Order: sequence, then C-alpha cells, then structure tokens
Amino acid sequence: WQAGAFMMLGTAIMTTVFSTADNPVQTMRFVVIGQILGAAGALACRWLAWPLATGEIGLVLSMMPFILLGGLVFAHRRTAIIGFDYNMVLLLLLQPMWPLAGSFSASLTAAGAVVLGPLMALLSYRLVFPINGQRRLQTLIAMMVHEIEAMAARPDASRQRPIWRARLYHRVLRLVRWAEKTGNSRQQVIEGSFAVLLLGSAVLHMDELLHQQEPRPSVARRLRAARARLCNIGRDPLRAARTLTKAVSGLADDPAVDHSLLREAASELASNASFFRAFMPASHRS
Repeated sequence: WQAGAFMMLGTAIMTTVFSTADNPVQTMRFVVIGQILGAAGALACRWLAWPLATGEIGLVLSMMPFILLGGLVFAHRRTAIIGFDYNMVLLLLLQPMWPLAGSFSASLTAAGAVVLGPLMALLSYRLVFPINGQRRLQTLIAMMVHEIEAMAARPDASRQRPIWRARLYHRVLRLVRWAEKTGNSRQQVIEGSFAVLLLGSAVLHMDELLHQQEPRPSVARRLRAARARLCNIGRDPLRAARTLTKAVSGLADDPAVDHSLLREAASELASNASFFRAFMPASHRS
C-alpha cells in the first residue's frame, strides 16, 4: 500500500511518544480528533481552494486561512489540546506544487493513512498493551513484592542494603503518587508500603543473623524457614506472616535477634494482606 508509510510513521511516533503518558488511551483520543480535523482541512484546501489558484504564490496564499485557523484552535482552552495535531497533519498533507497533480482518491487515501496511525496506536494501548494509572499502580506493587521475594531468596542480601533500600523507598514514593492520581485509598497504599519497608528491613536483619559466626542450628533453621516462606509472599501473605510470627516466638531467648522488628513486620503483613490481594495481578494471587 503506497500510503502505508504515512500510517506506519504515525503509529511509530504515537506508540513511542505517548507511552509515558499517565493515560495514553485518553490522550490518543484527542490526538485522533485533531488529526481527523487536520486531514479534513488539508482535503478542503487541496480540492476547494487550490483549484482556484493561478500559480505557486496563489497556492501558498490559499493555505493561509487554514493555517490561521490552527492558531485559533490553539488559542481556545477547550480546543488547544487538538491544535498541535491539526496543524501537523495539515502541513504534512499539503504540498504546494504547481501545476497541481494527483487525484481526489489518492489524497483521500493519504489522509486516511495519516489518521490510521494514531488510531492504530489507540487500539494498541487499549487492546495489546493497556496502560493506565491502575495498571501502573499494580506494576509498582508487583515490583515491590518481587523485590522482597528476591531479597529473601538471595543469601547475601544484607551486603546490598543501600541498593535494596533505595529501590524500595523510590517505589514507595511513586506508589503514593499514583494512588493520588488514580483515586485509590491513599491510606491503604501508605500502610501497605510501610509493611513492605518493614519486611525489607526484617529480611536484611535475618540475613545478617545468618551470616554471624556459627549461629545456633535452631536459630539458623527458623530463620531459613521464615525466609523461604517470604520468597512466596505475593502468593500467600497470611501464611508468610504466620511463619514469621512463629519464628520470632522460637527466637525469644536469642539476644542478637531484633524481636520487635520481626514481630512488627509480621503484624503489618497480616494487617495489610488485603493490600497485596487487592492490587496484585491475578496471575500472582494464591
């Protein structure tokens, strides 16, 4: 398809430029509207105004009303959001060359190909890879949970304490931001994030205890059991909380163990189990 290059150009641009938008689907709706109006303006200029021109200067002057209309579209607060796409498509499709050549069907095909670009991107964002605030919220929570699981599974996690902490803190801040944008319960997100931070500290503390010189076999066994259960915290948070609580009870006589940290981490995990169940993708639920 000769005009397919225009469609591929628009699709490539729209799927890369707007992939970082908060809600690409909503943004792409305005882009499609703007490009439809731009294509309509280009067709009107080519087949209604240009046939009246007598030379190249006439072609350029005939374009001016349509270009100035783009300025008016930009000037109004309700239509400014479609102004850029209107002007871009208008100037892309209009090629003032004298004498005039081409057919109406060719111009209509090129205009349709240009509009199909953002339309294909819109369908991609909606059907192939949906991106919205709720999806980003779920992704952040899944990343935080997987981070705790990775920490629990790694024998030397405590040696990378600054890296683990930096990642968790950064994701917590982003999580709260997305909760405000999507209208989700900010308090629930904050409490769930606090539970994740406590679990991260608990995992690092247990790793440090296991790396002490010759820990008692009973202590090492309970710590490893707790860590093994935390490796699947995303699937069954309540079971992980019970295992951690049981481990704390069995280590009550060990002065090296921070009992308050482990006990509080288990309590927060049990209290916020619904946080993980509410936002974790279905494929990661128990």
